[in-house]
Amino acid sequence: MRLARFLKCERAMTRETIESPIHTSLTFDGSGEARTLRRVFCKRSNETVPLAKCMECPWAESWPAAGSLEAVRCHASIAPAPPNADTREKAIRTPVGDLIERNLVCVRGDADMEMLGRLLAEDGLDAVPVVDAKGHPRGIVCKTDLLQALRDRDDLTAENLMTPFVHALHEGAPLSFALAMLAAEDIEQVPIVSKDGIVVGLFAARDAVRWVAKELGYSIPEKR
Repeated sequence: MRLARFLKCERAMTRETIESPIHTSLTFDGSGEARTLRRVFCKRSNETVPLAKCMECPWAESWPAAGSLEAVRCHASIAPAPPNADTREKAIRTPVGDLIERNLVCVRGDADMEMLGRLLAEDGLDAVPVVDAKGHPRGIVCKTDLLQALRDRDDLTAENLMTPFVHALHEGAPLSFALAMLAAEDIEQVPIVSKDGIVVGLFAARDAVRWVAKELGYSIPEKR
């Protein structure tokens, strides 16, 4: 009986190799200078940690050498979702921080319209978070905000253009809650923050659509 309980526990907590994508965050100020941060969403601690800290972890197996790898591989004891788990259960078990894009671009409040235009038009971003000096969320600038300013012939900064953030989600929040927030608040995206309140990503409605499509069995290319 004791052996059976032990085997059951071993199956529930399976030691396996996990790949965690490396997320790169660029924050531009008004002079065009960018601060670069590389982070990893740790599935063991359910939070984002700096790449340097991740590399010091005793569970780490391999990490980027001169930028040659795009993910950190580590050993961890995790409780996988049951094979027969339905979409609702998976949405409850999946942290939203595990789904955000690898590359994040933010701006400071003094970023001008030329820079915003380059990011939103030339680089194809839908929205750019506006953050303070410590990376905390202040607002967001969307393409529609920029187009409105151009139509009115205004010369504004991100500080003047942005829509202040009303909602934010911790990266460990379940995906199910993020989906409910997008629907209930009728918003297109919500900033994802770490435990210290720093913006680590944006979760958008199209990210939710991608996740649902995968759950329905469609082959969806991974976002870079």
